[in-house]
Amino acid sequence: MRRYFTRLVGLNGIFCAIFGGLFALPLGRPEIGLAAGLGFGIVVGLLVEAIFWRWRGRWLYRRRLLALVLTEALLLLYVLLPGFIAYLNLRPARFPVTAIPAELADRAEVVSVTTRDGVSLSGWYIPPQNGAVLIALHGFGDNRLGVLPHARMLTARGYGVLMMDMRAHGSSGGEIYADGWNTAGDVGALAAYLQTRPEVEHIGALGLSAGAVAILRGGAANDAIEAFIADGTGVGAIEDVFDPLLPHPAIAWLLVPDYWMSYRFTALFSGETLAPPLREQVKRIAPRPILFIAGAESMWEPELAARYVLSAGDSAEAWVIPNTGHIAGILTHPDAYAGRVYTFLEHWLAGRSP
Repeated sequence: MRRYFTRLVGLNGIFCAIFGGLFALPLGRPEIGLAAGLGFGIVVGLLVEAIFWRWRGRWLYRRRLLALVLTEALLLLYVLLPGFIAYLNLRPARFPVTAIPAELADRAEVVSVTTRDGVSLSGWYIPPQNGAVLIALHGFGDNRLGVLPHARMLTARGYGVLMMDMRAHGSSGGEIYADGWNTAGDVGALAAYLQTRPEVEHIGALGLSAGAVAILRGGAANDAIEAFIADGTGVGAIEDVFDPLLPHPAIAWLLVPDYWMSYRFTALFSGETLAPPLREQVKRIAPRPILFIAGAESMWEPELAARYVLSAGDSAEAWVIPNTGHIAGILTHPDAYAGRVYTFLEHWLAGRSP
């Protein structure tokens, strides 16, 4: 009996660890799934063994391992991991920026912008030569250095750049990053700062991944931003998941409930209200132009970009870069990337009258 008890609890814990690790692998956090699954499997295994002990010797008791595994698979997928990952994602790893790169030292100004809720955002500002400035925002868990290649590309053509650390990232203030729900006001504060600069005639925005979500949310609430480049745009609400996934029912059954739970946990842990879907946000941005950039090798990214273009209408366009992963286009196809961005900006931003 002791050997069977040990085997039940031990194998159950190992199963849940492997299952959790595999599930968390696409999120880039397999160690979270392993740790959460192992602890969850052992604890629940002990509880189930204690509960089923009263029926020992009966058919139900002999089948308890199968019932336990099926129940735990559902709980692990749709309760434990979404909650655990939502909690950790509210507090991204910080990589403070301590010095201006040498290539920007003679051009960039250190700036600090305070948001409406009192958070201080840190960054660098490079004035324009053509009157047009782009707010440039990095991806989740990164800092303003993540948009340094884009700043090089833009400044080479005379555009100004406001490179900022998003809240709870880099050297900026704030403790909570609620899946981009609390960044719309931050983007508005950055646009308001640029409006105080006499050399700025036009304001655009470029965002990578989470930064793309941020500029779209901010742009929907702020008319000062005239054009948007959203590279690697993900989902902003459960409604954004439906269209790309529903044609793939095996994936939809797995991930739609997980996304739903994750957003509820994010709202619970952060105190923020659920944000509207991005497909609704891009409708509010129209007819201002949006260029969606997607890596062909990034899961669902091209499909999402196409859906957002349909929502935004004729003012939006999508460019899918072949043989490219998430937000890697500027590295894999630098000349094509620069050419596409220049064409878009010169038509919609720098070429317009102030």
